[in-house]
Amino acid sequence: MAKLGAHVCATDLPELFPLFQENSHANGLLVQNEGVQVASENRGRLMFRSLRWGADTLLQENFQLILGSELLYWGGWSLFDEDPQPGLIRVLASECAKGSVAILVGFSREPRREQHFFEQIAARGVQVRFISPTERTKGKVFVAILSMGKFDTSDCMRQG
Repeated sequence: MAKLGAHVCATDLPELFPLFQENSHANGLLVQNEGVQVASENRGRLMFRSLRWGADTLLQENFQLILGSELLYWGGWSLFDEDPQPGLIRVLASECAKGSVAILVGFSREPRREQHFFEQIAARGVQVRFISPTERTKGKVFVAILSMGKFDTSDCMRQG
């Protein structure tokens, strides 16, 4: 998206910054240091910020659009790892309250966990709308749009 002219702030756990660097470099944009923006040929910007969901300090920027992919599953690989879902709910609800729209896409791996996530975020006043899957992807993939205000999903479907 930065190569198309968008200002992009990618977030992940701090230990995943090297993987982000590798992926951005493979796409023609090299981010040397966390928090530093690099310009693309179309005036887009790309930067990386560490974000541990649920941390006390949230991002200070205001975002028009948040794209999230594969955010709702959790392997629970360690008994000592805290479930990230409550923190993700806090971050997304906070960003939507500031006017952001979030689009979440993922494979449906844990339907009960996913349903719990959407119920909890809706309980915070966030509107959840699902884009209807195709017959081929029904029950396998979800696309959800989260917002605080009115957001007509047909607006995003007209362009493409």
